[in-house]
Amino acid sequence: MKLLESYQKSGFSLFIYYFFAYVAMAPFTAFLSSYYNEIGLSASQIGILSGIGPIVVIFGQFIWGRLADRAKHKNTVLLIATLATALAVYAFSLNPSFAYLLLINIIYNFTNCSIIQLSDSIALEYASANSLKFSTIRIGGSVGFACCTLTVGFLLTGDAGKMFALDAVFILISAATLLFIPRIGGAKRDRIKSNYRDLFKDRNLVILLIFNFVIYTGYFFNMAFYPVLMAQHGATSMHIGIAQTVSALFELPFLLMSQRIINKIGLRSTLLLSCCAFAVRWALVGTLQSAWPLVFVCILHGLGHIVVSYCTSSYINKTVAQSLRASGQTLLGMVDYGFSKCFASLVGGFLADIWSVATVYLCCGGLAVVALLILLLFFPKLKIRI
Repeated sequence: MKLLESYQKSGFSLFIYYFFAYVAMAPFTAFLSSYYNEIGLSASQIGILSGIGPIVVIFGQFIWGRLADRAKHKNTVLLIATLATALAVYAFSLNPSFAYLLLINIIYNFTNCSIIQLSDSIALEYASANSLKFSTIRIGGSVGFACCTLTVGFLLTGDAGKMFALDAVFILISAATLLFIPRIGGAKRDRIKSNYRDLFKDRNLVILLIFNFVIYTGYFFNMAFYPVLMAQHGATSMHIGIAQTVSALFELPFLLMSQRIINKIGLRSTLLLSCCAFAVRWALVGTLQSAWPLVFVCILHGLGHIVVSYCTSSYINKTVAQSLRASGQTLLGMVDYGFSKCFASLVGGFLADIWSVATVYLCCGGLAVVALLILLLFFPKLKIRI
């Protein structure tokens, strides 16, 4: 028992959980579009499948967030969502028809949508209460993602459909590790009444949500269509696996120095740096014409998604009332994985059919500049220490 308590207090149990949670996420994130491409779906169909789920996410994030804030322990809600996701992932393998995949996408996105946000809420609260660095805990996710995408990329070359059973097993392992992480109470524990509308009284949070919608439109277009673009340039699952590994590994420098960077230059300046990285990355992806250069452009990922995700999640953890923190994190997920992903997938897929995938990437670079202007014009320089 004392060993388990020491294991939890050090944050190592959360590190291990993040490792397996991101191992479980890797096959779907990296290779689902490759599977769609292999079974002959068009860009519009891929866009619909990528975009219909996020419509469910908009409602799902709200439901899971409120359940977590009102539960005795947030961990229980996270465990239920994780187990349900394992079943949904395996169900993908049962039928390759477009109509069936549309239905399973809806179910999967409902069960899966809050897992990362609830994980971050639990880890951030525990780290703050025990003087631990969340960034150190979160490194487990980047390492797990990198290890899995590199290995799975070789395994799935020529048959991306093999990932479903494999991923279901990974998700069950991550569910098992949940049993060993520290328990974090919801509002029910402290008998605190909370009003979801209070989140929108924070003007800076609202600006961050608008910023996230714009900046993540390009990110989620890339998630849906990067494998498609790579295939157009002769890439295989091996190339995509290496690209995802490069992306994950280059998150590590920021995570190791995140606290120092944000405390030194501020939250807004850190996010502005990320906007520049996004703009350059999408411009390069839209213009390069061969697989290997497109792989190594993923180095810029280390200043992209992880920076925005870390900064916005940390802002919520520092400024939102404890009784609304899970709801705040899932509201962030609702905007990112709901509205932004839906817009990127549906509109992006439609435009990719009319123009080309590469042309839409150039438009995404323009959106990164728009996001930068939103920060410069409307978001103040805040003195928030992480």
